[in-house]
Amino acid sequence: MSRPKPSGRSYGRLTRYERNTIERMLDLNRSAREIAAELGRSPPGMCSVK
Repeated sequence: MSRPKPSGRSYGRLTRYERNTIERMLDLNRSAREIAAELGRSPPGMCSVK
């Protein structure tokens, strides 16, 4: 999965791309850790999304 260039921030609200990626990866039964790694975010931030 390719992702857009990071904007230099790793906090704050999720972008539409990130939300779509999370939804797609959850459908594939990926863990919060895998999703966080794909998005370049911390795993605790992804746990709250589920």
